[in-house]
Amino acid sequence: MYLAGQTNVTLHSASAGALADLAGGSLVFSSALASAMEIRAREARIRAAGNVPTVAQISVVGPKELRVTARRGALEVTYRDETERIPEGASYRVLLDPSPIDIPYAANGRGPGSWPATPPKRSGKTGKGLLLIAAGAAASITIWVMHEAWESPDSP
Repeated sequence: MYLAGQTNVTLHSASAGALADLAGGSLVFSSALASAMEIRAREARIRAAGNVPTVAQISVVGPKELRVTARRGALEVTYRDETERIPEGASYRVLLDPSPIDIPYAANGRGPGSWPATPPKRSGKTGKGLLLIAAGAAASITIWVMHEAWESPDSP
């Protein structure tokens, strides 16, 4: 595991490996077993998708945003009841849903201090948004790779 400057992480022992709670900053981890390392960041859980050599980078961008990159091997990102697979070489921007406390008090029409008893209903479109962001990232990477491959070595 590599920690970037100003990274805040707590390591815990797990039954088959380690669990890292990433509170801020960025970390890179490498693992050959899916169960050997799991990262928990802002309620999301990230781990290797299979028992293959995996290198991943996870960054906490903000209170509701993560950036997850699968440098080698695929990753599984689980948030609440939804799991997405990040293929090798892809980078995802993961946007997390707001908690009920983040909803303005006027939204429930009952005035200050009266928060809804249940969290707001989810639209179910989180997976589609994540897929669109991943497709955009993959297209950007493909364009950059093609540009580098076709560029003449004699160009400045």
